[in-house]
Amino acid sequence: MGNIQKQVDSQKDLTVYTVLGKISAGQVRRVILKFYEDDVTLKVLWDLSKSDVSSLTASEIQGVAFTSRKSAGKRKGGKTAIVASENLTFGLTRMYELLTNAQDLPFETQAFRTTEEAYQWLLEPE
Repeated sequence: MGNIQKQVDSQKDLTVYTVLGKISAGQVRRVILKFYEDDVTLKVLWDLSKSDVSSLTASEIQGVAFTSRKSAGKRKGGKTAIVASENLTFGLTRMYELLTNAQDLPFETQAFRTTEEAYQWLLEPE
């Protein structure tokens, strides 16, 4: 199984998750739940550019998308960026983006092909 590395930049109110290797929906859900138990940042970046999500199903993506619903109020006005350079991964992240944005959560989610685009969107002045 792959792993998920976490890095926090308090000055930018940003948490970065870098996913390496093959991951499961359960791993992602556990990381999201732990994020909401700890010090929450308004901005989150998930870097999936070195991940393998080929084993994830559409229903698992949907389950992950609903994971943060209970605690989402802690991130009112926040943003989540997901970076996926590979086509399959990008397609799954777009599905996740649509599912989370359809929930009317108090933060935005957007998928990107590059980390540069993601950081630009996350750190742009409000």
